[in-house]
Order: sequence, then structure tokens, then C-alpha cells
Amino acid sequence: MPSPIRNNLIIELHIPDFDVAKKFYAILGFSPIMEHHITATEPGYLVLKHHDDEGDTILNFYGGNEKVYQQSYFKNFSKDMSGDMRLR
Repeated sequence: MPSPIRNNLIIELHIPDFDVAKKFYAILGFSPIMEHHITATEPGYLVLKHHDDEGDTILNFYGGNEKVYQQSYFKNFSKDMSGDMRLR
């Protein structure tokens, strides 16, 4: 009998609002395991985890405020991300 596939996935996303992410991913079974709070001068960091029989999925979120739009890569895109997504 083949062994089951184990899923151990880690992803980092840069987002402007942690509350939206927490609400959405809670519906999918993710729970917060770490959160560094946002200050007036520094962005925050949020880690959500989902565990099941196939393994762990960890989502890391950077930002949580408008400063995420000033990150060196992401500032090349519009805030709503609905426009041109080609690499620049």
C-alpha cells in the first residue's frame, strides 16, 4: 500500500488588512499561531496554520497596513491588484 501524501506547505502573502485574512481563512479551518502587532511606523506579521491528516499548511502575512504598498516589489502594482499582473 502506498504511503499517504504529506502536505507541508508554507506561503507568505503581503496584504493590507490582517482582520480580513483572519476572518476568511478561519472559514477554511486556519487558526492564528502568531501575530506581531502593527505600529504607526512598522508593518506587522501574522501566521495562520491549518492541520489535518495530510499535514500542515502555514500562511504567513506581512503588512497589515498601508505600508505593504511601499514594499519594493509590490509597489509596482495597483492597490486593487485587478490590473496588469505581469512581472516588471
